[in-house]
Amino acid sequence: MAQSVVIFDPAEFKEIYPQFENVSDAACGFAFSQAELYLDNSAKSPVSNLEKRKILLYLLTCHILTLKERGDAVGSLSNATEGSVSVGYSVPNIAGAEFFSQTQCGMAFWQAIKPYKLGGLYFAKCC
Repeated sequence: MAQSVVIFDPAEFKEIYPQFENVSDAACGFAFSQAELYLDNSAKSPVSNLEKRKILLYLLTCHILTLKERGDAVGSLSNATEGSVSVGYSVPNIAGAEFFSQTQCGMAFWQAIKPYKLGGLYFAKCC
């Protein structure tokens, strides 16, 4: 029987994204599991091509880990002050591109899923 899900390989992931080489395999695996909440990793996934689905899931995993490395900061940096240190973040729209545009991997994911999130065209009946 052919494989119908992407199996996470932490060594492969860290080779592709070396910035996470010091992150534990368990933390990477947990981020991958979180990525599966965003993109179905089952035989019923809208992304039927396993290689494409792996790329998308790895991009999401990278996005999640990058956000985690930022700590408690959520959103895009909107302002900063040097004297007495002040930092402000804009809260992202979780359902849209704003959430994914916080990281390079997230934005790459958002662009790559366009063929899967766009619906068909509707043409209204002309008078």
